[in-house]
Amino acid sequence: MLRTRLLFFTLGFATTGAAISHFVWRDLWAAHHSTSSQ
Repeated sequence: MLRTRLLFFTLGFATTGAAISHFVWRDLWAAHHSTSSQ
């Protein structure tokens, strides 16, 4: 019971972390491109 709960928690945490880092990375990349193109 505890093992499956830990597995789901780790899976959800990894997915959330990946989504957040993806959005942050894309935002930084867009900001970098907008400043370099000017």
